[in-house]
Amino acid sequence: MGTLGPAADIHSVAFRTRMLRIGLWPTGFAAVFCIGYFAMTWDGPYRPFLTTMAFLTILGTLAMRGLPIERIASSAWREPFFLSWSATVIAVITAMVALDGGVTSPTAALYFLPLVYASLAYPTWSLIVVGVMTIGAYLGVAIALGGAATTSIYMWLCTLVTATWICAQQAANHAEQSRVLGEMSRTDSLTECLNRRGFEERFAIELARCRRDGTHLGLIVFDLDDFKAVNDTQGHAAGDDLLRWVVMRMRDVLRPVDAIGRLGGDEFGVLLPDPGTRGLVPVLRDRLIDALSERTGASAGIATHPEDGPDQAALHQAADSDLYGSKLVNRAQRRQDQALKT
Repeated sequence: MGTLGPAADIHSVAFRTRMLRIGLWPTGFAAVFCIGYFAMTWDGPYRPFLTTMAFLTILGTLAMRGLPIERIASSAWREPFFLSWSATVIAVITAMVALDGGVTSPTAALYFLPLVYASLAYPTWSLIVVGVMTIGAYLGVAIALGGAATTSIYMWLCTLVTATWICAQQAANHAEQSRVLGEMSRTDSLTECLNRRGFEERFAIELARCRRDGTHLGLIVFDLDDFKAVNDTQGHAAGDDLLRWVVMRMRDVLRPVDAIGRLGGDEFGVLLPDPGTRGLVPVLRDRLIDALSERTGASAGIATHPEDGPDQAALHQAADSDLYGSKLVNRAQRRQDQALKT
């Protein structure tokens, strides 16, 4: 099974995994309700067959719990899978409605269930596909079997269309809310760059891309020299202003594809996707330090994938070790400068 590209949102995958598991229960319960209805109307047509169909639906939902749901949710085929599942549910509903006498059957109310579920779990375009399938299935049964008043069919169709529209609005609103909340959870509120969580997620994405494409990845970690002194002598407002300026200045130097993250306090990280050659990473480090020297000193450490490590932990360790060495050099230089002044 093909997998999504590395940019796949891991939180979206987790959400779809949970919703798929949650959605199995209502499907099974609806089948149980249908068995109860068929039992209460046992003198109706095809009751043994319809009861068997409902029972098989319950078994099918139980069997789906054994599937690798998380793998499916992270697969490039997840949308076709979800749509196929909805199409199967709609087909089962349509068969029940048709065998129970047509659209006058109470089982026609089940057509709303796939719409409600899709509004909670599907992207907007998938929801619209489910709505079209649902409306088409109802209209097909109504035309093929007849038996219902034109006014009744009209009201049902209008209601299904309206329900599809409402659900599509809900799906779009949910997607936008998820996007905003996801962005907030990954963004440093002060500097508007990535926070540690967002940086590590982006790190994982870029490493996956490197392994897939055979490219390189550069990592720069640095912190500001004597930042505490800025807060102590000028106040925290001045320190916050400096941190915001640092991020803006870095953006002037870096490419749009590069990622900046505030890892904590005055510590920052920079990801350089496919820097071309390993020698380019120290050049960019020096450019950043030079750019920041307008207002503050900085110590930086670098690492590259795959030369300095295969994963995030190894690369962080290599960059932190280089950063520590840079700090020692900078401190020695400052002491020497102070000694010359005195």
